[in-house]
Amino acid sequence: MASTVSAEGLSGAGLIWLSLTLSGLYTATRLKKRTEFLGEILNFLKALAVEIEFSLSDLPSILKKVSASDMCSKLLFLKQCVMLIKDNVDLPVAWSASIEEKTPLLNKEEKDKLNTLGLSLGTTDLTGQKKIIELFSEYFTSFYVQAKNKEDKLYGIYILIGTLSGFGLFIMII
Repeated sequence: MASTVSAEGLSGAGLIWLSLTLSGLYTATRLKKRTEFLGEILNFLKALAVEIEFSLSDLPSILKKVSASDMCSKLLFLKQCVMLIKDNVDLPVAWSASIEEKTPLLNKEEKDKLNTLGLSLGTTDLTGQKKIIELFSEYFTSFYVQAKNKEDKLYGIYILIGTLSGFGLFIMII
């Protein structure tokens, strides 16, 4: 007895295949974006260190200047923090609120470190500020390396698993 597949069944199976493939691609892309985001945090820390050392500006002005640079374009929390400071919100409050709202790619530990950085900025002299930024650069370098290693290992696997599982379900349905 020959089995026939209706057009609806075939299109439904195709949609399942497509959705699982896209799910794998979405997960892989999130890994890549997370790594890029952590890389931009490292760029931010480098730019911040330079500005603090060589600029005589206050911290809100430095944050505004650094947030406007191309190397920090994905750091929406930084732009929001600058806007909140402009609206007369204290730096620690603006920083924490911005991190909570605008860093969905970071895990809790990374958000906590970023929050601690914000609470530490502007609390010591120039030498202390440089040491604080060096310390947080080490933290975020470690986070970046871990994220990059995870991306290197899993990016293709997520896409492959999504595609193959979608194809497997497609075959089982038809």
